[in-house]
Amino acid sequence: MDALHVVDGDRDPAGPCACGSALPRSLCCGARAPVGRNGPAVFAADESADAVAEEWDLALTTIHALAPVLPDVAVPLLGNRTPRELFHAGAEERSAALQFVQAVSRSADGMGFELPTDHIVASLAAADPPTYAPEEREGLVLASFTLQLLARGVETAAVLGGQRLFRDLIRATPPALEDPHACAAAVDFAVCWMHFRPEANEEYPEGRREIAALYEVVPEALLEHFGDLKKALKLVWFDPRYAVQDPAWQERLERTARAIAEGDLDDDLAK
Repeated sequence: MDALHVVDGDRDPAGPCACGSALPRSLCCGARAPVGRNGPAVFAADESADAVAEEWDLALTTIHALAPVLPDVAVPLLGNRTPRELFHAGAEERSAALQFVQAVSRSADGMGFELPTDHIVASLAAADPPTYAPEEREGLVLASFTLQLLARGVETAAVLGGQRLFRDLIRATPPALEDPHACAAAVDFAVCWMHFRPEANEEYPEGRREIAALYEVVPEALLEHFGDLKKALKLVWFDPRYAVQDPAWQERLERTARAIAEGDLDDDLAK
């Protein structure tokens, strides 16, 4: 009988799960599935039902998108390599890639979603990634930026907003998927930009280089795709469609807007 997944409120949601899964806790026990082969989840007392439901939806959506593209998603817990790259790097690395796929499969099974594990393992045998159809590239992008954001500790609500942003983006500009890695990097950067995270600070160019490196794209491609994304969706700071709303920051932004309008540039955001 499978062990019960237990929520540990002190555990880092971006770190490895306590159950032994290779997935970040936010995609495993942190998803707190109410039903599954692992039995009922254990909830922290200070979490609302809405917050729990959001985390579960995020986990299920990402696992579902991950299934067909899993061999070719760069995974932070694998040194930011893809399972396919690891599989062909040597005997020890091949074992690690297979263990990772099995761990993902166990985690998905615990949430009531069965992955086609045999098909995924068989696909690892090909050294080169396949050419993904448009619908498969969508899953590749979704899984890529979701895993990378969660691994860096970006809060779940912000990642959910990034998923909504991505879906709006591909409806508005379907060519965005022609370069899946650059598209994933741009969505990652957009989430950070909307929430004033240091990775997207204009005075910290190293941040955008770090994000670009995570997705193996050049910083220029990242900024070009982000510019197109920002224009297509008319994206703004703390965009109410996609961002976590922070009343303190909202007040600050309104104060800054007034300062700009009145020509008072003492506020550091107005400079």
